[in-house]
Formats: sequence, C-alpha cells, structure tokens
Amino acid sequence: MKKLLYLCMVLTGCSLQTPDIREYTSLEGAWKFRIDSLDVGISEQWYNDTLEGTVTLPGSMAENGKGNEVSMATQWTGNIVDRSWYTDEKYHKYRQPGNLKIPFWLKPVKHYEGAAWYQKEVIIPEKWSENRVILHLERCHWESRVFINHREAGSRNSLAVPHEYDITSLLGKGKNRISIRIDNRMVIPVGVNSHSVSDHTQTNWNGIVGKIHLETRPLVHILDLQIYPDIRTNSARVVIALNNQSAGPFEGIMELQATSFNAEKTHSAATLMETISVSGAGQVVELEYRLGKDAMYWSEFSPALYRMEVRMKDSHGELIDHRVENFGLRQFRTNGTRFEVNGHPVFLRGTLECCIFPLTGYPPVDRASWEYVMNRCKDHGLNHIRFHSWCPPEAAFAAADKMGIYFQVECSSWANQGTTLGDGSPVDRFIYEEGDRILETYGNHPSFCMMAYGNEPGGMNQNKYLGELLDYWKSKDNRRVYTSGAGWPILPENEYHNGPQPRIQQWGEGLGSIINASAPQTVNDYRDIISQYDVPFVSHEIGQWCVYPDFKEMDKYTGVLKPTNFEIFKETLEENHMGDQAEDFLMASGKLQAICYKAEIEAALRTPGFAGFQLLQLHDFPGQGTALVGILDPFFNSKGYISPDEFRAFCNQTVPLARMEKRIFKSSETFQAEIEMAHFGEAPLLDKTVKCEIKDTSGKTLHVVRLTRTEIPVDNAISLGMVEFKLDDMTEASKLTLTVSISDTPFSNSWDFWVYPERLEPEPGAVFITKKLDNAAKSVLSKGGSVLLLSYGDIREDKGGRVKIGFSTIFWNTAWTGGQAPHTLGVLCNPDHPLFREFPTEYHSNWQWWDPVTHSQAMILDHLPGNLKPLIQPIDTWFENRRLGLAFEAKTGNGNIMVCSIDLQSEMEERPVSRQLLHSILQYMNSTDFNPVVEVGLEQVGEMLY
Repeated sequence: MKKLLYLCMVLTGCSLQTPDIREYTSLEGAWKFRIDSLDVGISEQWYNDTLEGTVTLPGSMAENGKGNEVSMATQWTGNIVDRSWYTDEKYHKYRQPGNLKIPFWLKPVKHYEGAAWYQKEVIIPEKWSENRVILHLERCHWESRVFINHREAGSRNSLAVPHEYDITSLLGKGKNRISIRIDNRMVIPVGVNSHSVSDHTQTNWNGIVGKIHLETRPLVHILDLQIYPDIRTNSARVVIALNNQSAGPFEGIMELQATSFNAEKTHSAATLMETISVSGAGQVVELEYRLGKDAMYWSEFSPALYRMEVRMKDSHGELIDHRVENFGLRQFRTNGTRFEVNGHPVFLRGTLECCIFPLTGYPPVDRASWEYVMNRCKDHGLNHIRFHSWCPPEAAFAAADKMGIYFQVECSSWANQGTTLGDGSPVDRFIYEEGDRILETYGNHPSFCMMAYGNEPGGMNQNKYLGELLDYWKSKDNRRVYTSGAGWPILPENEYHNGPQPRIQQWGEGLGSIINASAPQTVNDYRDIISQYDVPFVSHEIGQWCVYPDFKEMDKYTGVLKPTNFEIFKETLEENHMGDQAEDFLMASGKLQAICYKAEIEAALRTPGFAGFQLLQLHDFPGQGTALVGILDPFFNSKGYISPDEFRAFCNQTVPLARMEKRIFKSSETFQAEIEMAHFGEAPLLDKTVKCEIKDTSGKTLHVVRLTRTEIPVDNAISLGMVEFKLDDMTEASKLTLTVSISDTPFSNSWDFWVYPERLEPEPGAVFITKKLDNAAKSVLSKGGSVLLLSYGDIREDKGGRVKIGFSTIFWNTAWTGGQAPHTLGVLCNPDHPLFREFPTEYHSNWQWWDPVTHSQAMILDHLPGNLKPLIQPIDTWFENRRLGLAFEAKTGNGNIMVCSIDLQSEMEERPVSRQLLHSILQYMNSTDFNPVVEVGLEQVGEMLY
C-alpha cells in the first residue's frame, strides 16, 4: 500500500454527504415463536418446521405475554439474601395462589428462563446476490443461535453489543427462513447478581430488542472504523479495517472528511485522500487526519462532535462503500489524583445506572429515552454515570456524546457470588472477549471515558487476572482510563481507583458511622484516604440513604413489572392504623434523605485532590429487598420533597462550602464558619464577591459578610475567609441559616444551625416527673394530675428496645443488610403542635434532632388504640411498619400522661437541644393545651416497660 498522503482542499463547510450505499431490510414485526423449555429444539431440528406461536419483535417474551406465572417454585436469577418471604408467617397470605406478592424486587407478569425460538420468512432481492448479507440483532438476551433455512449460521453470547451474522452463503433465491434460538439461562457464569442479567433490576428477559434487520455489504467493504483523537496536534489517527471477499485484489482510493454538526459554529476539515490496495480479509489502513487550528474540543461544557465520513472508491472513481462515525476531539486522562479532560481538571459527580426500566424490563434503545435520563442527571448537577456490571446500547452513548456526560462502562459481570475471576472459569475468557467487543463497538464515543471489568470481584487469583487485563486494555486502546473493578481491588495497574472508603456510612458500620456517631458538623473530609494514593480515587456507591415508599408511584407500573412489594408495604401500613400517614412518612423521610445526601456530597467536595463520587443512586433501586435510595423514583420522576434547584445547591460544578465545627450553639458562644469553594467550571471565576448572610426563620437578616476574591481557580478546598457572629443577643431557642452565594452566578448554598439559651432550668410546675410507673405516679394520676414518664432505658426488647435509632435514615434497606442499624427513617412531628412551642422544628428530622434521637429508645405502640398518634414518631422500616413513638400523650383514668423515651435527664448542661425539648414539653404540660383525648390504660403503658 502506498504510504504517500495527499490533501484535496474543499470549501469550508462542504461535506461529502454521501447516501448510504448499503441496503437494509427491516425484520421488525410479527415472528413465529415457540418455547423450548425441554431444550429439544436443536436435536428435533425445529428450524426445519414452521413454528406455530406468534410474537412481535423487537420485544421480550414478557411483553408478548409468553412464559410462566410467578410461583413459589420460580427459579430466580439473583441471590435472595432475605428468604423470609418463603418462611415468615407475616408473608403467609402473600404466598397464596391468586395473591402471590413478592417483597424483594418487582414481580414480572411472566417469568421464563431457558431456550425460545423466533422465526421469520423473508424474501431476498435478486440484486443482493452480488453482496454480502448480514443479519443484525441489536440487543439479544442472552445467547443467540441462528439457523438459515436448514443450516446453522453460528452463535453469539455478548450482553453488550449487537449480534451479527454473515449469512451470505446460507441464503437461497427468493424466500428464506430465519430461525433464532435465544437462551437466557446463565450461559456464562458472569454472576447471578450482575445487572446485565439479574431479576433484581432489568429482569432476566428473553428476546431481541433494538434494530433487527438484514444489511448488504459490498464484497469489498469497510469492516470497522476506529478514530483516535490527539488534542496535541488537533488530529486523529483513523484506523480502517477492510475486508475483500471478491475474487481478486482491489485497488482504489479512500476519502475522509470530518465536519462538526452540533456546535454553535460549523467546522469542516479538509478532505484527506489515500490510495489503497486490499488483497483479503483483515487488512488495516491507518491515516492521520488533521482537523486544523479551528478544531473544537469535546467536554461536559462544550460537547462538540464531528461526523467522520469515509468513502471507498475503485480506481475508476466509482463509490464502493461508505461509512460514517461520530467522534469528539477530546483527551480523558489522569494527572496526579485528578482527572483531566483536554488538560482541564474534572470532578466526577456521578450516579449509578443499574439497568432499571420497569415498563419493559430491559434498557431502552432509542436516544430520546436516554436523553430524558441524562437530562434528569444534569438537572441535579451530575456529569457522570457508572453502568454497574453492564454496558448500555448505542443510543445511550449517542445521547451522552451530545450532552457531555462521562461514562464508566463495565463488562457485564459481577463475579463475586456464585463465580470468581482468575480461576479458569469460562467467565475469564468472556471478560476479555466482551471487553474487546465493547471497545470496538463503542470506542469512538467521546462519552466513553472509563472502563472496569465489572463490580466487586471475587476469587483468590483476581488481582493477577485483573492486572493482566488492565495491561491488555491499556496497550489496546488509550482513549480512556481503566480500573480493575468497581469497589475493589486497588492494584498498581489501576489508572484510577474505585473504592468505598470515602463515604460517611460504610456497609455494616451501623450507628458507628460519621453521620450517626459524630455530633453535627461540616468539617469532615477524606484527605487521609486520598493522600495515600498517587492516582485518582472515585468513591464507590456512596449514599444509599433510603426514603419511605411513595405509594402514588404504583399506578406508573403499566408494563411487564408490577410493584407487589409496594402492595405488601401499603397493606401492612394500613393494618397497623397508619395508612393515612403514608404521604407524611414519604415527605418527612425524604427531607432527611436529602439532608443525608447533602452531608455526603459536601464531604466529598471538601476533600483536596479528590477525583469524584458515584452515588448509589439518583433514582430508586427496586431490587435487593427493595432499596428506596433515590430522590427520584425508578422512572426518574421527582418524589416532591427536593427540587433539582435545591439539589444542585450542593451538587454542581461550583458549590460554596462552609466548614463548621458544630451546628448546635449556646447563646454565650460565637458562631464560626470557614468559607470554601469547590469550583470545577469551564474557567476560573474572576472578580467575584461572595456574600455570606445569616437569617432567622422569619427571613430577617442578622449578619452579613462579603468576601472578595480576584480569582477562584478550578479546584476545591479554596479558602475564602471566615464568618463570625456573636450569639449573645439570642435569648430564645432559634434556628438560623447561613447562606453563601457568588455574585453574578446562580451558585448558592446554605446550612442550618441552632442557638439555645446558655442557662435554662426546665420547671416541672404541676407535672410529676418520674422514671418508673410506680405508686407515686399512679397516685398523681388517680387524683387527676399530670405525669411525665421518662422511659428511656426501660423499654422492653419486644416493645421497641431492639429497634435501633440513629440520626440518619436507613442505609440501603434493613432486609438485605441483616437488619443493619438504623432501623428508622427519621422522625415525624407536627411543628404547630403546642408541644413544640418552645422547641424550633420542622415536621421532619433536621440536625438539631441528632442529640435527642441518638439518646432514645423507640416504643412500639401497636397494642395501643389505633387512633393514638405519637407526638414524636420515628418512621419505621417499611418491612415492619410498626407504630413507633418517642413521645405520646394519653388520658388514663382521671389524669393525663406523657410518655417520652428520649433521655431527658443525663448530662443536660452539655445537651442544650434535649434540655430545650424537656423545657418545651413541660411548658406544654403545664398549659391548658395539655388535654389528651385518647384513653390508654396504665397496664398498657406498663406492658412496654421492664
């Protein structure tokens, strides 16, 4: 092949705009169908017979109403950690035919695992006889095996890329029969919990979706086109694989031209022409294509794309083949512990995508659906998506290219439970092959920036295996960065680490975590962790903060998956006399969830040298026992308790931050906050004024500080100055808010803090305070008096003592973590109730509740009258839906009683919040407002106590 390159200059903006020379015949529509549950179709040669059933493709068996009814005997794909549904008496009625409801994931309308056959007859045009004919199946689940007429064309087992078959030699003239056997059993042990196959998320569906067609290719054609951009020279190395299946050698010309198509301005580079000679299959031509000084770069801020058009002509100038690929001129690399895009520092603000699509049970293959998902991510300040143990289809990459989203893609595997890496299992070879397929099929997309084998691997030899895999990938394709696995291991071969250490609640940490064991503050960060490494560290699956189920969501499940888990939770809530509180539970727990996510994300943004985080996740995860960790539902819709604007205040390219040693103050103290900036915008911020304002709940401004800065660079942990405010004028318990905003920008963030009187002596007045329901207390009640029973420390195990309460909401969920604490989702109260007249609160947990709830025991009130509503009510895990209380009032005999299981006696001088709560309770009980209406017998109260 001649190596001399020459340029043919064309007018700027003029594109080749060649129509596609290849022809296509769609195979979408009705197909014959037959289930092969006994796996006899091949031996009985079903491909020689006309199948009798009918389905519509693209689609799945479930969408076509094919498969088995879910039963107790259903063999699921995915581990069932909590097997109580099979054994626990409380689920007995949900195990019955006609009322079968499962609590651990969404229930499919039909379930099937095994082989199934799809068959269609097509007429091949006569003119196609001079071309190669390719059968294209965009996404199969899982293994496909194709028969044309009476002969086999082969099999494919990728979970990530289209299955393609060259069927030229198997076709006859006129009518031809295509028979496709799809097998969705575990054909390769990738791991039953892998989101590429598991019933936890997308379901282990059987079918073919996306584009299904026949395609012609010339005998001499472009087999593959890979584009490797180089920002140093504003050029791209173009690698073109050619295939010559004609009788002799081919001599011709290759023409290339790249034109931008989605930026504000249009840029067309010059046409590049090269003579070529192709003598057989697998020949490669490499060309350097210069985009010139006016070339535009791709990034999250300016996702400029180019369309590379490649035309192959014969020696007479006749067009032989034509191929188009989109690409971006970008470099995604590491620099120390940070990522850079085109030399510009990047902080990843990411979420997981676990293949959760309840209407279809499989991922969408159209761009509009993915643009909706990514718009929701961007609305909430995110710039990154990790695909947990699966790889999305072409449409997702195309949408991310257009919108400037950075992807971490994985090779369809979670090789941990039920399989391992590096031990000679077929999965070892599959990961290499799947990786090759992913790199070849999606490698040109600029959004494809990061890659891992998959999630949390297992195996004694995993380190050696993954280290060699990384070396292989790095030598093969330098367009992205690579790590071993999401979660672990940390290897010297990693170009970045993806681990769980930098987060405020570790798996299994329970009430010992930062958020539950440390008094409220905003100073913690992860510099001690990050400083140990010399490559970027991305935190793995942070957050996992739960919210109570949104039962309004149930009507949205109009497809193949049904929320029988929600049906169970709703029924048990109603049985426990709390059905009317479902919306209140959602909103109160949602407010606390948002508070937890704010604390989580701000800690990451405060960490110097940190590379970014990956949330688990922005929307709910319906599997693994039902993990309601999203501020959005599985359809990416808002639940109503936090807006995108509110979320972006603490999750954005630019976020003001305040380091406060504490949030609870006495009036004798001085409030202090060190103001910082995390700024990862397109350019430094110049000549900005940072306004720091403290207001009370009425909106009155109490204090203002203005900090000026000539330049705020692209970085974080940028100190701007201090805010100090003496609190000695605060004579009453008050909630104040510090707001920090940047002039002439939309960036603003705020933090609540609380001030309590330095000296406060709660006065019992006419209230008898007791720790025991003894004769003295009974005597007061019998005479019509008022009793405050402080029951902390005396609650029986079976009456609430074993319920673990922390400040935070539930982590992941209680069923799938073996009952990891906390077991509750914050508190619900009525701030307008006179009980809280002297205790500033919202209807939900905020940071001032940290001390009371971490010094409390829950009381289970299910045995009390159904109309009794606790005044301070912990929201129970939805798996139990117990009526819990930290404080309730009742009429008992002639008197009135308040029972409170918060510690309101110990070290009260050092616990101003709880002291204030006691004061407020006593003020209420000594007022005429204290007049309980629900009557409870003293023996019922006594049942709860030791």
